Amino acid sequence: MVILDIFMHIQHLSAFKYQPIFVLVIISELTLLTIKTKIMKYAFRLVIVTLLLGISFNVKAADDLAVKVKEKTILVEVGNSYEEGTLSLQDEQGRVLFKDGLMEDGSYSKALNLADAPMGIYFLQFENKYHIYTKVITKNEEGIHVEDKTSEITFKPTFKVENKKVMFSLANPTEGVAKVKIYNSLGQLMATTQGKGAVVTKTIDFKNVPDGEYRIEINTKKDHFFKTVNLG
Repeated sequence: MVILDIFMHIQHLSAFKYQPIFVLVIISELTLLTIKTKIMKYAFRLVIVTLLLGISFNVKAADDLAVKVKEKTILVEVGNSYEEGTLSLQDEQGRVLFKDGLMEDGSYSKALNLADAPMGIYFLQFENKYHIYTKVITKNEEGIHVEDKTSEITFKPTFKVENKKVMFSLANPTEGVAKVKIYNSLGQLMATTQGKGAVVTKTIDFKNVPDGEYRIEINTKKDHFFKTVNLG
């Protein structure tokens, strides 16, 4: 319908002296519309792919974790998804009560005794270079419980360094603002930027700054990430 309407407008313009100009403008508008449509389709496909990857990772992570409660002890078994990762237990104040590196082949089991731990909420985290999977543990008068419904997975940003340019991509399911800060080796703030959307991508050009070590911090509503890069 859009193309048909455009040709009808071209026919109506045949009596005008500046017909080629009007036709050029209309064709340009059609070209812009086509480009915008392609960009929107690409962005939509990118979001869908990201969501599908998230579902895939989530299912795989859940399949490779077994957390059970036996009396006042948490029994943990970890599969291959967390190869070269870490297991940690934190309380509500963020204090790390336990932390251990997982085996290189991904085979790992651990018994965590919470008999002397006070009542409250605890966070059991499995982390590798790609994501962090968190399970919520509650201890109350009735005993110790694993809250599977409140388990969540957080994807870490991916970084690529090339010719003094740092490119990163971050899955951002909440689509909130992701704030980025860049610091030099002295801790001085060098630049800030931000992004928004289901997937946040940025390219940071360091060509006008001295070689050395820089720290990139990314903050979303829920999470905080950082990456140290050496340039030069």
